[in-house]
Amino acid sequence: MDRLGISQSELARRVGVAQPTIYKLLHSAKKGSTKLHLIARELRTTPAYLSGETDNPEEDAPLPVPMPQIIMMPVTLPSEPALEQMFEAFLEIAGDGLSRAEARS
Repeated sequence: MDRLGISQSELARRVGVAQPTIYKLLHSAKKGSTKLHLIARELRTTPAYLSGETDNPEEDAPLPVPMPQIIMMPVTLPSEPALEQMFEAFLEIAGDGLSRAEARS
């Protein structure tokens, strides 16, 4: 984790576990977890290395899955009257040719 600059809480977030789970794996004799393969992938090593089965951290290590990036773009929506007009036109095209006012009556 130090080599990659990843904190326990960041690793926990990436793997989908609580931070105390990571702490327990680091500080207890128990080295097993159902998420060990995900932890190994994030740390660019193998479950065998994390569980102490091998001394080679890079032997057959999987590549980490890149995290998706969120991109936010400001969007200006049309005015309420313009949206209403577009909706009316859509109803006329998609419906049976009746406007919303005609469909109500």
